[in-house]
Amino acid sequence: MARLSLERQVESKIFRCCKRNVFIRKDFGALGDYDQIGRALLSLTRKGKLIRFGYGLYAKARTNRITGLPMIAAPGGFDMVCKRSVNFAGR
Repeated sequence: MARLSLERQVESKIFRCCKRNVFIRKDFGALGDYDQIGRALLSLTRKGKLIRFGYGLYAKARTNRITGLPMIAAPGGFDMVCKRSVNFAGR
């Protein structure tokens, strides 16, 4: 069985295993090196699957039906993401 690429592992952790909408870079530290995780997150951001909204803070994204651009997928939108990110400040 072929091993999944790091990008696929990160994507799998975000979309299949986790019900959260907000992530920090540290959440993926067990999967690989700091720089490798950064490249995987950047790739997912460029593909429109994640949105970076702060230093090391990422949110799930979905495509906007009107503009076709990625937008935050959280039910409460940007406000909810900001409230969740405050929880990460204490980590």
